[in-house]
Amino acid sequence: MGQRRIGTSAAIAFAVSSLSHCVSATEILVDLRTDVACSVVGVNGVTIAVGAPNDESTGIATKTTSCDAGSIGTIALTPSGDIGGPVAVRVVLGVNAHADDCASSNKYAGCIVARRALRYSPHTELYLPIDLDQDCLDNPCGADSTCVHGSCADAGVECDGNVCGIDAGPTDAAPPIDAGGCTDTPPTLVRATGLISTPRIGRATNGYAIAWLDTNGEIWAAIVDATGQPVVPAQALVQLGAAVKIDAIATDTNDQHYFVVYEDSGNLSVMVIPTSGGPQATIGAPSTGGLVSGAFWEATQSVWLTAAIPSVASFYTVTPPAAAKFSTTFSPVGATHLALARFGTTYYPTTVEGTSCVVRTCALQPATTFSCSQAVTVPGCSALRVAADGTNLVGAYAASGTLFFQQNFSVGPPTNVGPIDDVDAMVPMVAGSTPFRVVWRAGGAILTDTFPTRGAAVTTLDTSAFGTSPGAAGFDAIADDPSETGYAVVYSRLGSPATIHFLHDCK
Repeated sequence: MGQRRIGTSAAIAFAVSSLSHCVSATEILVDLRTDVACSVVGVNGVTIAVGAPNDESTGIATKTTSCDAGSIGTIALTPSGDIGGPVAVRVVLGVNAHADDCASSNKYAGCIVARRALRYSPHTELYLPIDLDQDCLDNPCGADSTCVHGSCADAGVECDGNVCGIDAGPTDAAPPIDAGGCTDTPPTLVRATGLISTPRIGRATNGYAIAWLDTNGEIWAAIVDATGQPVVPAQALVQLGAAVKIDAIATDTNDQHYFVVYEDSGNLSVMVIPTSGGPQATIGAPSTGGLVSGAFWEATQSVWLTAAIPSVASFYTVTPPAAAKFSTTFSPVGATHLALARFGTTYYPTTVEGTSCVVRTCALQPATTFSCSQAVTVPGCSALRVAADGTNLVGAYAASGTLFFQQNFSVGPPTNVGPIDDVDAMVPMVAGSTPFRVVWRAGGAILTDTFPTRGAAVTTLDTSAFGTSPGAAGFDAIADDPSETGYAVVYSRLGSPATIHFLHDCK
């Protein structure tokens, strides 16, 4: 397939063939590649904007859904004015959102952004490779920088002969966790404490944030690296009471803070904590009635949090220093749990209602309305988590002590995975990569497997001193970067005192 050489003010032509050009031309050949699955590229696409350096307002010049074994294609750029003038390229790949919806106004949520700034070389063909790394998902960096393997670097490039590349190391982020590959680490003791609730874990730019509640009603938190060593030592955050329950933890989109969501005597609160370990702030979310479960996830500049109340589901957005409540269009019947997954602008809240689980398809509407259009009921279900990849909705659910996988809930029978101990032991799967992953507890061990490509369930933890009865021990898990092929787990073991452990394991 040939390429058209056109000015930067016009559309850009794509090619996936080998490059063959006359070196007397004044042009830049941009070669785009990615480690994101081509099926995701085909659904969400790639957009390219060409303009002046540091200009985030430049519109999209062209787009593509082309992808072949990681190769997206090549772009031929030629100057429309000064043949030695500056030019900047901004390439955006949609992973958990469509590329057309990725913009600076929403912090490129669900997207991978790569920027390059350089000058044309008169009568010279320059070659500029750009990799769209999965570990740069939701890390858009600034207008004059670009993400490289999870860290931000200056977007300016240097050329060695006619081959050009990034000329600076990371400037505004810590080195990526597990740089150079995924390494299994043995369980690491985080804390010996009088623990009374399952610890929670979330990915942060400088490691993994962990929060737990002790028997004195005090919430603690720490940040560890991929080997379990402290980055920010354990610190007491707030003294509350025995009625406290920690629901969730996650980082914001710019990784400057992490958030701990907790319940205290029926009230929902969000604690905002700098990843540097500085002073934290607490935000109360308005609620009515007896709160039974809470969860939250990140979206654009805000943190969306959900709260299940027996007769109504409430959704909130938290933008420090305040929280606001959305109106909703569904009322779960006797709900005892609520979780949520997101893909782009589509949201999938799941509830446990009596002896069934329900997954709904929802969207955010104007005037702070959370609107749901359809619901699928899974009978005999005691826990359900879902994830989406833009084409399929995949669920993992527990029924009668057995874990099942099911795709789209209407195509074929569910896959029997095997025993599961406790409905709280199952954790959400990873959206945006293939295959999906689920981590659960069975027979006192933490197990993991993938779907739809399955192997034998892998035991990731020695079963000794790890209780099998509900409530005997708890754990939480989070997926690591897909490019690092690993995930992290935090779990507790009862004893005198109870202990909290961190484990990083490769897929």
